[in-house]
Amino acid sequence: LSKSAIKRARKTAEYEALKPYRKERDKLKKKARADAYREGLARGIAAEELLKPKNTKTKAQRTKPPAGQSASGLRVIVDCTFDALMADKEIKSMTSQLTRCYADNKAAVKTIDLIMTGIRIAERYEKVFKNQHHNWKHFECFPQDYLSAASKQDQHGQTVRQLEVVAGLNKEDLIYLSADAEEDLETLEQGKTYIIGGIVDKNRHKLLCQKKATKQGIVTRRLPIGQYIKMSDRKVLTVNHVFEILLEYAVSGDWADAFKKVIPTRK
Repeated sequence: LSKSAIKRARKTAEYEALKPYRKERDKLKKKARADAYREGLARGIAAEELLKPKNTKTKAQRTKPPAGQSASGLRVIVDCTFDALMADKEIKSMTSQLTRCYADNKAAVKTIDLIMTGIRIAERYEKVFKNQHHNWKHFECFPQDYLSAASKQDQHGQTVRQLEVVAGLNKEDLIYLSADAEEDLETLEQGKTYIIGGIVDKNRHKLLCQKKATKQGIVTRRLPIGQYIKMSDRKVLTVNHVFEILLEYAVSGDWADAFKKVIPTRK
């Protein structure tokens, strides 16, 4: 085969490999638009107003960080050690959620240091996104669990940046966010690292993150959703929704405002 034929074949293979992820991404976008439309109608906004194009910016403008963007000083870990408990479709959905977290962080007024641990990078990103994650800002990932990554015994081969990240992973400063925790999270504190369980939870894995954190001796807290929004008994959100709530709170310091901006009213 000629070089051009090989190049075309490679592009075709890459396009086919990305199909499931594009399908899941488009599905999430469509669902979000439908939720926003229903919420707008419920608030009395005219249908024609809701259907107007909201984003007329160019791609360069959309990807450019907002003016005045600054670091919040907060850190969030997404615990990605639960792949064995999810079906392939759910793993693809979770990968889309993780990518959404990065995109939201990139566009945030106040960024959060985003860390993914226990993630199968080769399968999730290296093949699909061609190692683009290596250039992501305010982001780091580890194949090990967060405690293993912080252990000096498991730091061989880590980059300088990774060593800087794990230097701050002290168990006493970790807080695992769990819908099953008994106490609400009152505020976000500098110096603390907040953990989100990276699993598509359809209420079949109750107490999973709570039990893991308790076994590891890590404090757990739940987002104070019940104080501001009426939801189902067990208030489980997607990973990207939880991360977006933390981003909003980092700016406003107001839980009510953060929940209102992120959580669809149908929940």
